[in-house]
This record gives sequence, C-alpha cells and structure tokens, in this order.
Amino acid sequence: MSIQKRTKGGRTRYEVRWRSEGSQRSRTFDRQADAQAFEAEIRRRAQLGAHAPAEPSREPLGEWIDKWWEREAHGWARSTRMLRAAVLDKWIVPYLAGVSLRDLGEDRIADWRGTIRRDGASAGTANTALGILSTALSAARRARKVPANPCQGIRRLKVDVARPRALTPLDVERIRQEMSVPRDRVLVSLLAYAGLRPEEALPLRWSDLGRAIAVSRTFTHGELRERTKTGRIRSVEIVEPLAADLDTLRPRVHGVDELVFPSPTGLILDWGNWRRRVWQPATKAAGVQAVPYDLRHTYVSLLIHEGRSVPYVAAMAGHSPRVCLERYAHLFGEAQLGTSESMVEAIATARTELGVRPECDVRILRATS
Repeated sequence: MSIQKRTKGGRTRYEVRWRSEGSQRSRTFDRQADAQAFEAEIRRRAQLGAHAPAEPSREPLGEWIDKWWEREAHGWARSTRMLRAAVLDKWIVPYLAGVSLRDLGEDRIADWRGTIRRDGASAGTANTALGILSTALSAARRARKVPANPCQGIRRLKVDVARPRALTPLDVERIRQEMSVPRDRVLVSLLAYAGLRPEEALPLRWSDLGRAIAVSRTFTHGELRERTKTGRIRSVEIVEPLAADLDTLRPRVHGVDELVFPSPTGLILDWGNWRRRVWQPATKAAGVQAVPYDLRHTYVSLLIHEGRSVPYVAAMAGHSPRVCLERYAHLFGEAQLGTSESMVEAIATARTELGVRPECDVRILRATS
C-alpha cells in the first residue's frame, strides 16, 4: 500500500494504491489529508477483515441488480421472478440503473418514487417497486456494498383498497347458464360455492374430494406447488348443490388422480385462456359485470349471511381471522342487520327462479358410484 503524489497540468493529486483479493486497486484524492485518511481506513479494514464497517460502493445500481439477480433469483418462486423482472424493467432500471450505490440515499429514492408516480405508477405499484428495490439494497448491505438500506426510512404510500365485490347466487347461475361445457359450469360452482382461489381449483384432483375438499396445492405461472398461498392445508365443506354439480363430472372408470377440470389435452387448464374464451363471453351474455375472483367473495358473503362466525369463515376461505374481519367487516355488519339464509337455500332459490333443472340426482349418483 502506498500514496503517490502526481502532478499534471499544474494540478496535484494523491493516489492511494493497494491490493485486494489478488487485484491492484487505486483511488485518487485532491487533498493529501484525505488520501492519508483513506489509506488508514484501508489498513483498518484489512486488519478487521469481513467484520470491518462497509464503505458505500461506487458500483452503479444496474450492475448490482444484475449480480443480485444472478446470485439469488434461482431460489425464488417463478411468480416472484416474473413480478420482480417486470417491475425492475419498467419502474426501477430505466430510472436508477446509472446511479451509484453510494448516492442512493433517502432523498434520491424519494425523488425516484415521485417521478414514477408522475409517470403513471399507482400507489400500489410504487409500493411494490419500493419493496423490490429495498430487497435488492438489503442484499447490497449484506454484501457490504452499502452500510445501510436507505429504503428502510421511506414510508409506504397509502393505498385505497376497494371493497370485495360479491355476486348474488342469481348472478352466478345466470353466468353458468351461458356456459355450454359442463366442466366450465362446475368450475364456476366450485369457485362460488366453495371459495377456492383459481390457482387452488386448477390442480384439484378427484382424490382431493371426499366429504370435504382438501386444498393442498396451487398452480400459478406454469408452476405446480405442493402448498397453498398460506402454506397450510385446509378442508372446505362441500354443500349439497355443489356436490351434485361435481358428481356430473366424476369419472366412473378412470383413477381418482385425474384432474377435476382438465384442459382438452388432459393437462392443467390454462387460466388466462379460460378467462378470455369462456368467462368473459359468458358474463357478457348474462349481463353481469364481474371478474372470476368475485366468485370467491361470493362464497364468503354467503357464509357470512348464513350467520357463520369469523373463525369459521376464515378457516373455510384460508384467511386468518384478522384478515377476514378486516376485508369483510362491511358484510358482517350487513348480516347483523338482516335475517340469515343458508347457502343451500339461496342457491336453490336462484336455480328455481331461473328454471335451472338439476343435471343429475345426487342421491342416485352416490348410490351407483
């Protein structure tokens, strides 16, 4: 290690030279005192090794993100990789790639967030982008590229969460009437009358169905995972109308490991295609404005209006009681002001009003199965 005085064009500078991890490194200062202080710091860090405090790195954020991705992305779920890649490419890299890690303080990050908000990022998107940037900078802190994560001091933006929209059983049955394929009608029944998330319904197999539905796996972004969103297996009660609908599809010859809602080729159904080709035309023909996830809210609404308790509703939906109460507090309030009606009665009333004839007698099917 050495300090060399260099004069060029009448300007004197001081260069500190040292070796690190087998490579020769250098850094130049205008003042001799700064060069001496830096040399002393390098010696101290060499003595302390990995336990020395980090000096902020001059490495551009874009280069660090590439290293971080290469190092850690293989351990993320496919859906996580896709989300982070999309947000990085649109809201982070174009704005901050050339900024050095040492210059990414709280003020710079706050300015960046304000810029992407003006460029069209919603509050929720801005919060997601901040979270991803924070994750990358936490990794930089662990790698001793920065002494602290500056995102920790930035408060998340308030996001107005829309109330969950629940359909009536009459709306559900109108949508089902516009579907010509039994598989599609029963899939709607399952989502509306058992409350499964779409990613839980797609990989469902007949072996998962007994007196109740065992929800134990998910399928998202082309990846089958042997766990639910919450990481816990749950058991969902099968109400009688849904049992009758399911029995119209139940295989009589093949094994119980078949998918309940397979694609025409026998694989897991493509949710995006189903939503575009089946759901959207059916809702338009039925005159009902809804997205498939409204069916899950419908199920929760039906349970609440049955007079079910918060813990029961939470267990059936796969929520914690706290999340369930926060998300559906308005429905619990409405239910307290009215009379309770069982889910089975509500479905039967809707089907009677529309003149929907049972596709089978569930008692006969069960006797012969």
